[in-house]
Amino acid sequence: LVNDDIEKLTNFPILGHILRSKEKSPTVVSDFPNSLCAESIRAIRTSFQFLANENKKHIILVTSSMMNEGKSFTCTNLALSFSLNNKKVLIVNFDLRNPKIHKYLGIESDKGLSSFLSGYVSLDEIILKTRFENIDAILSGPVPPNPMELIASENTKTLFHSLHEKYDYIIIDSPPVGMVADSLLLIKYSDVNIFVVRHNLTMKKVFAQVSQNLSKKGIQNFNILLNDVQIGKKYLAYSHGYAYNYGYGYGYGKYEETSKSERKNKNKGVNKDISRKLG
Repeated sequence: LVNDDIEKLTNFPILGHILRSKEKSPTVVSDFPNSLCAESIRAIRTSFQFLANENKKHIILVTSSMMNEGKSFTCTNLALSFSLNNKKVLIVNFDLRNPKIHKYLGIESDKGLSSFLSGYVSLDEIILKTRFENIDAILSGPVPPNPMELIASENTKTLFHSLHEKYDYIIIDSPPVGMVADSLLLIKYSDVNIFVVRHNLTMKKVFAQVSQNLSKKGIQNFNILLNDVQIGKKYLAYSHGYAYNYGYGYGYGKYEETSKSERKNKNKGVNKDISRKLG
């Protein structure tokens, strides 16, 4: 999928893009703050401020159509980006079937969300501090036999009611909406929903079907986040004259670096094309 495909297949707006990172880091905003990837994520934070009231607290749901599109990477780095503005952020891993956030944050616990939703532990027992300032996390906990039933329980409602008082941003890492219905149970708690689409990986038919299903259910407040648009294949021109390519490469194989001369020649062509369009 690319920009043109998304615009043809859905009416959901595009919130932004993430630049491919040549650095193999799951926390690029923290580890490589001056990289183009980190800059693109901070740009999404700016776009988010136009989307939602900056002075309000927000619950953000992040999902995708299938696995390996980058939703956990997105959750982690959006949290890092928001925390830079001295906002208190909590990441909640509701992907009870295939959790990954613990790997990105470098934390482990034998207790988690499934433990709380099952009534075995208190909320305070599952909120973990991370190595990042202003960011806490709730891991998924032991894989339960009945994820949907747990998510649909009253304990989920209690969870969000309690957490909303403590945090400026609650970011939900939810399962792929194209694979299981868990995310649909969580939408009633979120006020901003982000649909991660990975460039050249997300299948058009799957994306189209998921988008149509969401629209049929009357769910309209989804925003598309395009991920992994590789350098040399697509560009987006900023008003200050630079042409950047979007996506990220962490965990998806080697990053093929374009030489400086190749990028220079391509950017010349891009700038000429822009000039013709504007002229």
